[in-house]
Amino acid sequence: MEKLNDLLKKLKNKDPDVREDALDMIGDLKPKNAFDIIFPFLKDSDAGVRETAICNLQDVIGEKVIPYIEEFLKKENEYKVVRIAFTVLADYHTEQV
Repeated sequence: MEKLNDLLKKLKNKDPDVREDALDMIGDLKPKNAFDIIFPFLKDSDAGVRETAICNLQDVIGEKVIPYIEEFLKKENEYKVVRIAFTVLADYHTEQV
């Protein structure tokens, strides 16, 4: 629990690299509230943080990430983030995608 609290503090850091590292560690830990922690970072001001959030959401909720990414893509216009989002979607071979 202490480790998670430390990671939550890092998510408030101004340095996007620190936020990305914290998101990755939370994705690895997969606490019960991982989705609620990671999801808001789809709106982060830094493109790299948004990419990391997408990948970690996939790690913690799997296929359930599809509608969130579809909605995310309606608003995202940073090429590298869009590319990552489509790469994540390509992992699923469902009618939904």
